[in-house]
Amino acid sequence: MSDLFIRNEGKIFLLIPGSRAGHAWVDNNVAVNGERQTEDEPIVVEPRYINTIIRDAQANGLEVRVVP
Repeated sequence: MSDLFIRNEGKIFLLIPGSRAGHAWVDNNVAVNGERQTEDEPIVVEPRYINTIIRDAQANGLEVRVVP
């Protein structure tokens, strides 16, 4: 299973942690308006940030998959 899933919703992307490592990485590396997300909520990401998130996650050894 992938650590992070990315879904393109047109004007936004959804970042969905898929493993414990993915959840931990998001908690430590992705700012979410100063609020903690529940584990079941996808994180809304502006398009200008998604490539950096993908690159940084992969550089930290996470498997990232783009899903339809």
